[in-house]
Amino acid sequence: MMMVDKELLEAIREVVRDEVAQAEARIAKNTVVLMDAEFSQRFNLLAEGIQDIQEMLVPRSRVDDLEEEVKFLKALYRQMNEELQKLKKAN
Repeated sequence: MMMVDKELLEAIREVVRDEVAQAEARIAKNTVVLMDAEFSQRFNLLAEGIQDIQEMLVPRSRVDDLEEEVKFLKALYRQMNEELQKLKKAN
């Protein structure tokens, strides 16, 4: 009788292990499906938003060009202002 009980317990363990393994597989699959359904749309919207922002951004080369132009104009302004001040003093 003792051997039959051990065999029965082992059979029950195997069934439980199989059931747990199948449940884990279903949970993993359902989790992936749920995450895909939940996050795919959000990531797509995020990607679209990033793309819209990138399209509105001024290229770095244009910013660099404008910075150089502003530096030049500031220097020109200072020079003209100095000349104006000299002319005012001369009169």
